[in-house]
Amino acid sequence: MIFARRAERKIKRELDQPRREETQGGPQQIARQIVVAVDQLKAAMEQMKMAALSLNDISDSSRNSAAELNEALQKTAEELQQTVGRDWMRETISVDDAVVKNTIQKLSALLQSAPLEQMDEAMHQRVLDRFLSENGEIEAVWSNRLDGAFVYSNPPAGLVNAKVRSWFQEACRGTVYVSDPYVSALTKHLCVTVSAPIRDHNGQIVGVIGVDLSLVK
Repeated sequence: MIFARRAERKIKRELDQPRREETQGGPQQIARQIVVAVDQLKAAMEQMKMAALSLNDISDSSRNSAAELNEALQKTAEELQQTVGRDWMRETISVDDAVVKNTIQKLSALLQSAPLEQMDEAMHQRVLDRFLSENGEIEAVWSNRLDGAFVYSNPPAGLVNAKVRSWFQEACRGTVYVSDPYVSALTKHLCVTVSAPIRDHNGQIVGVIGVDLSLVK
C-alpha cells in the first residue's frame, strides 16, 4: 500500500498544479491539464488491474495487495474528479446565462415540433442529427428511455446507461437541468450539460433529451 499512497500523492500534486499556475494559462489550458492528469491516473488504474489479473501463481496476500492498490487508485481518481477539477472549474469558469437560456428555448421548441415521444431510434437519429448540425454551440446531443438506456447519441455515448447521472434523474422528475461546467469525456472540451424531459401528448414523461453546450470560444 506504500506505492498506492505515493501514487495518490503524485497525481494530487499534478492536478493541484493548475491552481498554482493560473496566471500562465487560460481556463481551457488549465482544464486540459486536469484532464491529462486524470487520464494518467485512469491508465495507471488499468495497468494495475491487468497486473492483478495476471497474478495467478503467487500468494493470496500479493493478489490482495494488488487489489487494494487498484481500489485506492480508483478512489483517488473519483475524489480528484469531484474536488480538484470540478470545484476549480465551478469557481473559475463563468457561463453565459443568455447562451444557456437560448439553448433551453431551442430544446423546448424541438420537443414541441418533433415527435420524439415515439421513442423511435431512426426518427431520433434524423431529428437529433439535424438539431446538432444547425446549432454549432452544441457539441453532443442524445436521448434516453426512462430505464436510462440511450435511444440515440451523437457522438456515440461513452456509457451504456444514464440512470445514475444527475442530468437524467432531474429530467425524469420533470426538471430542466443545467450542470456546472466540466470537461467532456467525449471531446475533452469545457461544457455544460442541459437536459429536459420528453413528454407524450398526455403530459407523461416518457424519456429524456440532453445536450452538451460547448464553452470553447
